[in-house]
Amino acid sequence: MTLELLISFLLFASAMVGTPGPANMVALAAGARFGLRACLGLVFGLIVGKALLNIAMGAGLIAAIRDNPTIFAAAKWASAAYMVWLAWRIAGSSMVPGEAAKRLTFRDGVVVHPLNPKAWAMTITAFTQFTVADAPWLPQVLTIMAGFAAVQLVFHSLWCAAGARIAAVVAGTRAERALMIALGVLTLLTVIWAMLR
Repeated sequence: MTLELLISFLLFASAMVGTPGPANMVALAAGARFGLRACLGLVFGLIVGKALLNIAMGAGLIAAIRDNPTIFAAAKWASAAYMVWLAWRIAGSSMVPGEAAKRLTFRDGVVVHPLNPKAWAMTITAFTQFTVADAPWLPQVLTIMAGFAAVQLVFHSLWCAAGARIAAVVAGTRAERALMIALGVLTLLTVIWAMLR
């Protein structure tokens, strides 16, 4: 990957990872509910889940998707169903964890990106727009993985921190319920946006 292509890819990855999407809404809600430190496992799970998706694409899934759009459509709808369930879970949660509150863990983070329509769209775009056909494949796959991981570490952590900051202001107030519903709705809207692309 040339320096120019790498810079273009990192700008693309930053725009895609940094903007609202299902993973960032989950990070925001987790930060609001449990604080930044408690959701670092989730952040690392998000990074690993995206890396697994990148590995699958690099290992040939991108070719299978190109050759059979039905596979992509099925994956897209299955992932949308999971994200709708996640949006429902966010909307019904509280920023003040009770005894039964379950933190979102590393394992929860790992499944978000493979089941996230926006992640599929950005991964497919990365492998179709920022790779060179006649260049060695493995270094390109590793570059895409490392680039996404670095950008995710920054932006998913910022979304968790923003959630923690918001919770410091509204947790336990009447605005809390409205905010959690809004986060659930935003998650749902980003899924709809990804599905229509």
